[in-house]
Amino acid sequence: MTTSHTPGPWDYAPHARAVFSPTKAIARHVDEANARLIAAAPDMLAALRKYDEWITREFVASRRTKILEYIRDDVRAAIAKATGGEP
Repeated sequence: MTTSHTPGPWDYAPHARAVFSPTKAIARHVDEANARLIAAAPDMLAALRKYDEWITREFVASRRTKILEYIRDDVRAAIAKATGGEP
């Protein structure tokens, strides 16, 4: 899996009102709530990818396929939105 975004972890620096990766600034002059959300983005994307793998395995084994299909569609849409369509 390749990514075109700056890999995490990202951290929020309140004194600078900025989000940083280990190598560069990701976002500057952001309010605290948005900065925390931005900083959490790589972790949330990784969690969504793991959840998508789990849903895909359970989808085959479960009788609740409609529920899992609905959740899987939302997870995959969020991943696509975050990655520009990358899996």
